[in-house]
Amino acid sequence: MEFSKYLRRISKPILIAANKIDLKSAQANYEKLKGKYDLIPTSADAEILLKTAHERSYIYYFPGNGFENVKELDEIQTKVLSKIKEILDKYGSTGVQACINKIVFDLLKMIVVYPVADANKLSDKDGNILPDAYLIPKGTKLREFAYKIHTDMGKRFICGIDARSKKRLSADYELKDKDVVEIVFGR
Repeated sequence: MEFSKYLRRISKPILIAANKIDLKSAQANYEKLKGKYDLIPTSADAEILLKTAHERSYIYYFPGNGFENVKELDEIQTKVLSKIKEILDKYGSTGVQACINKIVFDLLKMIVVYPVADANKLSDKDGNILPDAYLIPKGTKLREFAYKIHTDMGKRFICGIDARSKKRLSADYELKDKDVVEIVFGR
């Protein structure tokens, strides 16, 4: 039984999103279970409402970081947003972004890497600042990453340049979370 539990844990990682946390019964259940399981209190309804209000320019909302009013709201809108604010004040967020982050970074063990064409300007060839972010498995080597960007870049790989330190990086350099790298390759 212990072996089965261990095997399931490593082969099929699970995250429990305790949804409907805005309901009283869900809050009671969450309090009972939070010491026993790794739960993230979640309100998908609140997340949808915040995103919709943001899309319609009533509020400014950045997922996981609260919101601020942009337009004058009517009484019903104000009431709905005050209920959502109670959830945010109690739990810190709607939980949706926290679930995504935990799955991607903790359970799937991914990191974010920013490739740039110019390490001095942190831009692509068109001058766009940090135009791309790649989610890659922790432990990925620089040459492997070059192949992920483009096969020719991997085949003609010469070295990488760390945008922060300006140091040259070898093909077997293990990328770290939030690395900004320029990949130098032959034409």
